[in-house]
Amino acid sequence: MKMLFGFVPLPLALLLATVPMSLAIPQNPVAAGNTGKDPVLVLEHDPDSTASGALPKLRLEFRNPGPDDLVLNIGTMLANGKKQYPEAIILVITDSRGTFHEMGFAGGPWAIGGRVDPFVLPLPAGATFSLPVDLKKASAADGSKYRFDGSYTIEARFIGKAVISATTRSSLQDGVLMPFWTGRVTSNRLHFEVATH
Repeated sequence: MKMLFGFVPLPLALLLATVPMSLAIPQNPVAAGNTGKDPVLVLEHDPDSTASGALPKLRLEFRNPGPDDLVLNIGTMLANGKKQYPEAIILVITDSRGTFHEMGFAGGPWAIGGRVDPFVLPLPAGATFSLPVDLKKASAADGSKYRFDGSYTIEARFIGKAVISATTRSSLQDGVLMPFWTGRVTSNRLHFEVATH
């Protein structure tokens, strides 16, 4: 399943990325194979995670291990940035039978009556940007929720796309010239268990 959104990007609103004193990239196949020009996704268990048996709280980090600054389009924003939807991120959850389920990172707006902006993330060289992952908010493309019970693995995928000039209002033509990173990147894989009975 793929999440499809026909949004028209409007004025850009930049978010600040935090730059750590040092950047330690975990040794996993995704990070090890990075060319230094791509972002790295890292999934981690939140230290304030809920008790055993409940849905875990996770964090997803965008990391820029390369020498060049990156600009990412990670979704859309509504109401001048008051509502932010990183729908360019997909969670791939695999159950104990090997069946995988693609879930939207944090749901999305099913009806839009006003202005829509791209969710632009500037990621300077050496920077990290972190998002909480709440599996209670994750949903399929049709808006349905998944009922967790058992053993699972989870990974995150990001599909980077540019803001297209043909769909941008004339007041924002300069914004589409930003060097958006395009491509696909997959995070490491985490294991978790949920017991509901």
